[in-house]
Amino acid sequence: MILVLLTGYSCFSQSVGIGTLSPDITSKLDIVSNSQGVLLPRMTTVQRKAIPSPTTGLLVFDLDKGTLYLFDGGLWRPLIFKNENQLDPIVREPADGAANALFGGSVDIDGDYAVIGATLDDIGTNINQGSVYVFFRGTAGWVQQAKLTAADGAANDAFGYNVAIDGNYVVVGVYGDDIGANTDQGSAYVFLRSGTTWTQQAKLVASDGASGDFFGGAVAIDFTRAVIGAYKDDIGANTDQGSAYVFTRSGATWTQEAKILSNDGVTNDHFGYSVTAGLNGDLVLVGAPNRLINYQGQGAVYMFGHSGTTWFQQLRIFVGEGQLGDGLGSSICFDDNYLVAGAPFRTEGANAYQGAAYIWQYTGGFTYQTKLLNPDGAGGDKFGYAVSINNNYILVGAHEKNENGNTWQGASYLFKRNGTTWPLARKIDDGDGEANGFFGQAVSISGLNLIIGAYGKNNTKGQVSFLSME
Repeated sequence: MILVLLTGYSCFSQSVGIGTLSPDITSKLDIVSNSQGVLLPRMTTVQRKAIPSPTTGLLVFDLDKGTLYLFDGGLWRPLIFKNENQLDPIVREPADGAANALFGGSVDIDGDYAVIGATLDDIGTNINQGSVYVFFRGTAGWVQQAKLTAADGAANDAFGYNVAIDGNYVVVGVYGDDIGANTDQGSAYVFLRSGTTWTQQAKLVASDGASGDFFGGAVAIDFTRAVIGAYKDDIGANTDQGSAYVFTRSGATWTQEAKILSNDGVTNDHFGYSVTAGLNGDLVLVGAPNRLINYQGQGAVYMFGHSGTTWFQQLRIFVGEGQLGDGLGSSICFDDNYLVAGAPFRTEGANAYQGAAYIWQYTGGFTYQTKLLNPDGAGGDKFGYAVSINNNYILVGAHEKNENGNTWQGASYLFKRNGTTWPLARKIDDGDGEANGFFGQAVSISGLNLIIGAYGKNNTKGQVSFLSME
């Protein structure tokens, strides 16, 4: 026993040594190792701030911020040489990531779970079948928990082109799925979590699907309803007018409840290019970015309500300043009684395709509130290509912004509500950005955490970044 203790540590002049028999006399604890480090307590930002009456000098590792924090007797200080609000996001990649998989092309986050699409991931011999990864935020931060694939997946399905999560349910859009003889009719898969296991519960298809519909190009889920967009659906003689489908869950069974169309639909509207739902699934919003209002491609968003199983259009939402090719409704998100819609192809001043995002407040109907721009906007940024809103924050992606000399490196912008205004809280850069990274291709917020996809990083292997807004 004495020999073991002497091997593990030694004491000299009240100094304790671990891994050394000669601890430095100026140190109370001297640790020597060439292969191991010191592991300090690890916790989330919320847990750190909840420590009652922390002692001056207390040191912990913050999982959300990705750095050490020291309590100086009055404030928690990050042990870095930059402002806390400028901490780089925490980067994650899949355990089995491969080039050209496009991991991060779609993302969604809910609580401690995030889902990320890898649309062109090869599964076995199936080229571009696609997959979806689930990450969980636990004691080790954000770690991969599962990889989801379709039980009947095939080459070129593009499984994971769009993803959505709500509680224990994940919906995955597969716009390239061939249904019978119908090429690219599309489908959507529902997965259910039990513990750490995710199981395919259902495959959703349109009852009247046809070739080239791209059903699954957009997906949303809220409570017991899922909404699936089919933006290339031909309606009568109107090619690519588009549609959306509402499915409802009873127990483990999902049933198509309705097919919804715009009242004024015409050829090439692309109605269903984006979808979102709220109020426990009782409100559905559908984007039609090619819709002609005053100009072709100005874009619009349509609001639908229901009575029982009957769904009906309540409102068409657009902006008075809309112009040719804005693409309003290319991205939409509804939460906290606010709607944000992106118009990524909008020209601002001399900046073609700088992009914009617009906000409406919901009070039974939608009242226009304001317009968001990136303050360092430039031509081709496509600000508004991806949007998300939650907890009085709005996150907007500008995935084709040129940064630091890198073409299409991308950036994202975080806005926080202050009354009726939404001032910029932070511009989020890719910490190790590269050309064609497309940082901001997909974005999502939940609570005080956000995720940003960059499907072009690392030879299109892809990457996602997590960041705490606390």
